[in-house]
Amino acid sequence: MRFFIKKPTFEAKNALKNYYRDKKDKADWNDNTFDKAVVRTSLVMEQGYLCAYCMQRIDDAHTTTIEHWEDRARLKELGHIQKIFEYDNLLAVCKGHLYHSDGKDKHCDASRSDGNRPLSLKPCASKTLEGVSYLRNGRIYAKCALNEVEMKVNLHCAHYAEKKDKPFCDKGQVCGHCDLECDKGLNINLLQLMENRKKVLMDLQNQLERFCKSSDFEKNESLKRRIVTNFLKPDEDGRLPSYAGIIEFFYKKYLNK
Repeated sequence: MRFFIKKPTFEAKNALKNYYRDKKDKADWNDNTFDKAVVRTSLVMEQGYLCAYCMQRIDDAHTTTIEHWEDRARLKELGHIQKIFEYDNLLAVCKGHLYHSDGKDKHCDASRSDGNRPLSLKPCASKTLEGVSYLRNGRIYAKCALNEVEMKVNLHCAHYAEKKDKPFCDKGQVCGHCDLECDKGLNINLLQLMENRKKVLMDLQNQLERFCKSSDFEKNESLKRRIVTNFLKPDEDGRLPSYAGIIEFFYKKYLNK
C-alpha cells in the first residue's frame, strides 16, 4: 500500500456526474448504461497501474475491478446513493485471487467483500497511512488502533486474538493492522505477496551493491539516489514498478531530495 494523489480525468468525472444527475436515487452501479470503463482507466492511470492495496500490476478489465472504499451496500442502506458515484470513494484494485483461480487465499477487495469490513487505511489519504511500515521479509504492518503497538512478524494485538472471529480486532474501532493482516480485511500478507515485495526490494539492493562498491557504499549518496529514483521511475505509459511502496519506505530519504 502506498499513497497516491487523486487525479480524475475529465471523462471519468463527467461519466460519474452525468449518470447520477440523470438517475438520482434510481442510480445503480451495475446499470449497463453507466460507462465504468472510463472511470476504471482514470483510476488505474493515477495509481501507476498498481493495485491500491497489494500493489501488484493491474492494467485493464481482465486484471482490475473498481473498489468502493466506503462500501456501496452500506451507503445504499444509509440512503447515501450519491456517494457511491463520488470519485474520491473509488479505487482500482486487483481481482484478489490471481494466484489461485479456485478462489483460495483471497486478498484485497475479494477478501474484504466477504464481510464488507470498514477500513481505516485509505491509499489516497496520506494521514491514514502514517503508521504503515514494512519489514525486509516483505511483510507490511500498521500500528494497532487501540494501543499503537507496532505489529511485526506474525504477532497480533491481544484484542485481535480475543476477537478473531469478528470483522475487526477491537471494541468497535477499525484497526490498521487488521486492515492489512486479517482474512476478513485485505489479507495482503499472504506468502506469495510477501515474497513478491521482498524480491523487488532485493532487486534494488543488488543494483546498489553492484554499482556502489562496498568500500565506497556509504559515501556514494548521489549515485545511490540516482539508482533508487531510476528504479522507481514510471515507464513511458506511466506504469510504476510493481510493489513500489516497499521501495519508497526503505529508501524514502533518496526520494525527497
